[in-house]
Amino acid sequence: MDTVEPENSKTETFASLDAFKKATAIPFETFSFNVSESGNITASKGSVINGYPNSLVTFPGNPEFEGLMVRIKELSSI
Repeated sequence: MDTVEPENSKTETFASLDAFKKATAIPFETFSFNVSESGNITASKGSVINGYPNSLVTFPGNPEFEGLMVRIKELSSI
């Protein structure tokens, strides 16, 4: 089956994954929130993470920690 690429598409070849990472150099975005409360994170390109109250707990139901830090690296051209 043949694939058709859009006219504005660009194909690049990299020698390694490290070479790709250096060439694209997409930075992380860092977010934090309290895990005992609900909260939403929306990254710059539109990725959304929903946090629900007390969704990160130990087996007896106790919160494992209060604050959570999330690092997001969006690999999207949309």
